[in-house]
Amino acid sequence: MVEEITLCKPNLTPLLVTYNSNVLQILPDLLEKDENSAAAPLISPTIREMLYISIFPMQSHFGIITDNFPRLDRIYVQLVPRNNILDDEVRMIGVDSEDLWMERNASYALLMRELFAAPPVDNYRFLRYFESGDAADRDAWDMAVEYVKRAGNDWKIAGDGLFVRDLKDTAVVAEGAEDEGSALPPN
Repeated sequence: MVEEITLCKPNLTPLLVTYNSNVLQILPDLLEKDENSAAAPLISPTIREMLYISIFPMQSHFGIITDNFPRLDRIYVQLVPRNNILDDEVRMIGVDSEDLWMERNASYALLMRELFAAPPVDNYRFLRYFESGDAADRDAWDMAVEYVKRAGNDWKIAGDGLFVRDLKDTAVVAEGAEDEGSALPPN
């Protein structure tokens, strides 16, 4: 049985007008270990797939995921809306769209730095599939593809928006095999 979690954040674009950083956030409770207590993160350790969908999250918010990455086999990330919100003058009053793109780019930069680190560290070493729901942005996707090609690690381009990694490191495979929660079939 595949266990997954889907996190969909509402459109917080209006908050960028006032920059209210005290927005109710569930990510810290789900992912962060409280250093002052023995409490573990609330996310189930058997979750192996995560879908994170948000409309232009702030880098500081997205950093909670990259800093506290759970043990996953697959992650899907979508940070850009698939509608024409940026063309809606009423909803975009007081919002600088350049700021939105800057936050999107900074969020992906945090994730890419961890995904393609050599060698992979922490729970990133178990990740086998990364899918971006934002591959329609051809310029950004093409830059990511070039980065993966030049990184020279085990990640391969498997299609539009999809990177796949062959876990050749036997220590990682052996450690991951001991974990009952993996939903992906062995190679």
